[in-house]
Amino acid sequence: MEQHRLKKAEKLVNRLQSRIAKAVKEGKWYLVKRLQYLLTHSHYTKLLAVKRPTQNKGKRTAGVDGETWSSPETKMKALSNYRTEKYVAKPLKRVFIEKPGKKKKRLLYPTMYDRSMQSLYAFALETDCRNHS
Repeated sequence: MEQHRLKKAEKLVNRLQSRIAKAVKEGKWYLVKRLQYLLTHSHYTKLLAVKRPTQNKGKRTAGVDGETWSSPETKMKALSNYRTEKYVAKPLKRVFIEKPGKKKKRLLYPTMYDRSMQSLYAFALETDCRNHS
């Protein structure tokens, strides 16, 4: 069931991204803006945006809120709490690691919610222009 939902979501998001690319190529900027709004407010795009930060190597690293979305229940809870209106990013978690020569390197970790919001808006900006060349 879950795989079927994800495949359907990917198909619908790709279709919207193709429509955005086509509108960009034709110079219809009013349509680009409208389609990007539609994409960022779509339930399926939000589903994929929650999935994306939980699929990479940094998925076990929590931000300042201490949350990691490791179980399907926490992912669904995050999806139900998803709000794009009045979004404000939380502060970054700062960790210093030792480097050779007594230097320290600063690593910054956003919260899982902030990572998913980044991927949500990246979907609106990532368009496949190759299909419309």
